[in-house]
Amino acid sequence: GPDSYKTLLLARSDKVVQTVTVSPTPTAPEPPPSTPWSPILLSPAFWVNESAGTAGSWTDLSNNVRHAVQATTNRQPAIISAAQNGLAVRRFDGSNDGLQTAAFPLNTQFTVFLMAKSTTGTKFLLEHGANSNTSDGFFFAGTYANAWNVRRSGAIHAGPSNSGTDWSGTNYAVLGMTYTTNGNLYKDGVFVAGSDATHTGTTRSNSSISATLNIGTRNNSSNFFNGDIGEILVFSSALNTTEIDLVNGYLHHKWGLTANLPSGHPYKINPPLV
Repeated sequence: GPDSYKTLLLARSDKVVQTVTVSPTPTAPEPPPSTPWSPILLSPAFWVNESAGTAGSWTDLSNNVRHAVQATTNRQPAIISAAQNGLAVRRFDGSNDGLQTAAFPLNTQFTVFLMAKSTTGTKFLLEHGANSNTSDGFFFAGTYANAWNVRRSGAIHAGPSNSGTDWSGTNYAVLGMTYTTNGNLYKDGVFVAGSDATHTGTTRSNSSISATLNIGTRNNSSNFFNGDIGEILVFSSALNTTEIDLVNGYLHHKWGLTANLPSGHPYKINPPLV
């Protein structure tokens, strides 16, 4: 066969022919190729990035077909190519730009990530039902007076311990929030704020809330965001520490922001692989 060969040896004294089979030295198998880790492995409820869509329709990559749309041309955020690490972002003008999905369910325990930066006084980056459904929902609002807010059963259930802090900033950063009993806010993998004493809640059952997701605006009608958004990930669960590290590693390497990660982060040097 191709992996062995035969040698004939003739013993002269008794004229006996012996056949010896010799195989080549085996070599170690090639390791399987490593592929970049993808958020799709965590089954996001909603995911948009630089890769798909138009100014009027930001394509949802989560397999849930929850595209964020804006039919009015002069309200569509501009697509700015090669804005950060060679990748495109959506630029919101702070005047009337905004995108909105159809209503979709989101568990009361959830996780959100954005790659974004604000240009001037930031209003709403992201909202799920906190205004259109005043009983339940959440919003991110950057440097706005109440930087973030989670409503449950008609009351503010989680709010920031330092709402005056500029947690978005004028440089690109990865912003994240997890919510279970209380909310925790992160910037570039570092904890920024938890719920203050007034807004510390009790354990919530993991029920589902259905509402529209508004990007760059509150209820697609006010509090317009001025700045850039390159990627949004919404998970309908509270991710654990390992999963949060994976998402942070993925986003920071992809968007050229690894210098922002703390020195001890597991993906400070190399991106996550599978």
